[in-house]
Amino acid sequence: MNSSGYARIGDHLDIQNYAWVATPGCAYNVGTACLFGDNTNAAVRTPGTVFMQHGDGSKADFNAGNADFTTVNPGTANGTAWPGNGCSPTGAIAAKADGSGQLLSCMAGVWRIPPAQVSGYVPTTTNGWTNYNVVNNITGTYSCPAGTADIGVETIWYGNGGFSQLHLCSAQ
Repeated sequence: MNSSGYARIGDHLDIQNYAWVATPGCAYNVGTACLFGDNTNAAVRTPGTVFMQHGDGSKADFNAGNADFTTVNPGTANGTAWPGNGCSPTGAIAAKADGSGQLLSCMAGVWRIPPAQVSGYVPTTTNGWTNYNVVNNITGTYSCPAGTADIGVETIWYGNGGFSQLHLCSAQ
C-alpha cells in the first residue's frame, strides 16, 4: 500500500465477510464498466449491454420490485397462464401457456386477453356449407377466447348455402 492508500493485489482477493467502500462512486471497475453505488442507489455503468447469467453463462431471470425494461420476454406463469385462470398480482403479464406467445394480462385476479386485442370467426352456414367458414385464430374453433365478448355483427347470406354470421370477439 502506498502513502495515498492505494494497494495492488495480484490475481486473487478473498474477503471473508464484507468490503466497505467509504466514498460513494465507482467502487468496482472491470475494463470501462463499473459497479456504482451511493447510500441510496446502485447501478452498473457500462458502454455495452448488461446480461444476467447463471455460472455456466446461460440466461438467468432478473427479478425486481419495480423495474423498467426495454424488452420483456414474459414466461407462462409456470404453465398457468390461460385466459380465465386465476393470477396475481393485478398488472402482471405472461405469455399464454400453449406456446403461441399470445400476451395475457392479469386483470382483477384473472388472466385475460388485453383489451386492445380483437379476433373473430365465421361458423359453418345453416345449411352445412363450409366454403367460407373461418375459425378464430386464437381459439382454433368457432368461439371467442375466455374473457372476451362474442359480438355477432353481421349476418351473411350465401344463397343456397344458407346463413352464417360474422362474430367479433372483444375484450370485456
